Amino acid sequence: IKIMSGIVGSYFNTRGSGLVAKLGTDGQHMLSAGPGKSNVFETAAGGGSWNLIKSLTASGDATLSFVNGTDDVVIDTTYNVYCFTFSFIHPQTLNASFQFNVSDDAGSNYDLEKTQHTYRAWNSEANSSGAPTDSTFKLANDTGVALLNQNVGNTAGDECCSGCFWLYNPGSTTFVKMYESQNLMYHSSDYIYAHVVTGYVNDTAAVDAVQFSFSSGNIDAGVISLYGITK
Repeated sequence: IKIMSGIVGSYFNTRGSGLVAKLGTDGQHMLSAGPGKSNVFETAAGGGSWNLIKSLTASGDATLSFVNGTDDVVIDTTYNVYCFTFSFIHPQTLNASFQFNVSDDAGSNYDLEKTQHTYRAWNSEANSSGAPTDSTFKLANDTGVALLNQNVGNTAGDECCSGCFWLYNPGSTTFVKMYESQNLMYHSSDYIYAHVVTGYVNDTAAVDAVQFSFSSGNIDAGVISLYGITK
């Protein structure tokens, strides 16, 4: 009886049955190559992953800006989709509105034309609700800031807003840049507000900077993180 050394299929099987063709490298997975064939090590296919680019923490800042090529920020053709998440954003001033603006000259000017429409709804602990029409959200080729929500309270410890802001193909020089946002805002009068924003930057130049601010006062607290989304 011939006894073969090594454990079939083990990491250390350099002799044995030969079912393991070779040793893999760090991060690879052992995959079947089919019936009767040696297993192989391959790098797993990617897809749909979120790649953290930069996080900024507010502490009494007038603005929080993400500029391509500055402080490791990437906003170009590296990714087709970028997402900004914002958590517990708290204003200095009562009833300020959280807003954004974009630039095509690395933040020297935030003055690109934008068109958008927003759906705003609320629900209270008393179970009353509604969806008011607010013309301040309806931009039409406006070069000013674009609102993401409205009237955020500034009571310490509870009033704030959180959500996400998606920007599609900012590095394109062929098409306008579409965007959308979904965010929630808590008001101490026991209302939770939901805002859904859709719009586009009416410019074919590449967008390379995004800036967040409040309509009045500073951003007292909160974190905004930028992600690039891999296909």
